[in-house]
Amino acid sequence: CLDPVSTFPYPRRMRRAAPGNRSGPPGPQAPTNSILIRDLLIFELKLFLDGMGDLVLSQVAIIALLWDLIRGGPEKGKTFYWVLRAGEKWDLWLNLYRPAKDAQHSGDGLLEAGMADANSLLGKIESLVKEKGDDISSRDH
Repeated sequence: CLDPVSTFPYPRRMRRAAPGNRSGPPGPQAPTNSILIRDLLIFELKLFLDGMGDLVLSQVAIIALLWDLIRGGPEKGKTFYWVLRAGEKWDLWLNLYRPAKDAQHSGDGLLEAGMADANSLLGKIESLVKEKGDDISSRDH
């Protein structure tokens, strides 16, 4: 009798292990419901900020380009490209998706994963949450 998994046409490394046949140490625990809800709220806030930033950036970029075209000269494009760099900095600071890569496997979801860059929005949120948590726990003792 042939095993359908062993005759599967893809290379062995691409096959999924059958349930119960996994080797190695157990993975981290799944996030709690409260962490998942908090992470959804953070993600929604970041999506909202990203959308607002895009709306503003679009209008500012048009104005900057018109200004550069009217002004002309050797510095033509300076204002427009400054706006593009500002938009890039905004995206890096907002860090919309990068922390998601590690969030499922971290004990604290997006906040722990977002700390890779303390200057990002998540880094700032985590600092604020930890400060408030420390204040609350110091009052309890």
